[in-house]
Amino acid sequence: MNPSREEALFALALEKLAEKRAAFLDAIRLLEDLIEKQRQVLGRQAAYESNRDAMPARFGSTTNAQTANRVAKMCLLQPLYAGQRMPAVELADHGVRLGENSQSLRWCLFAQSLARYVLIAHMPLREAGALIPGDIDERKP
Repeated sequence: MNPSREEALFALALEKLAEKRAAFLDAIRLLEDLIEKQRQVLGRQAAYESNRDAMPARFGSTTNAQTANRVAKMCLLQPLYAGQRMPAVELADHGVRLGENSQSLRWCLFAQSLARYVLIAHMPLREAGALIPGDIDERKP
């Protein structure tokens, strides 16, 4: 290789490295922003849990399918303890009943499916089997 070709390749490699460095630094800044936002969210965790626990009772008798749907999904944003799961499922079921003839039925069904998944995922298999249509074989994962 001649010296001018080597210098050109070296300059090109440095240029590529500078581009990658800039992208890497941008990614680091984005990561730092995400970490800060996560800290802010964690700081509001107690307020979220308090609101989450009150929402099913407050909106359980709503006559609006979208309200029931959105509140059910809001309740499912963070993991639920055993006593908190059923109110979210009931609210999601209520949203499906209210939205049976609406264009938003698919979103209500999504919330209902998510709520039932959360409920069933934490049950012993025999209990969950009663809630799932079809046969369940315990030997299969």
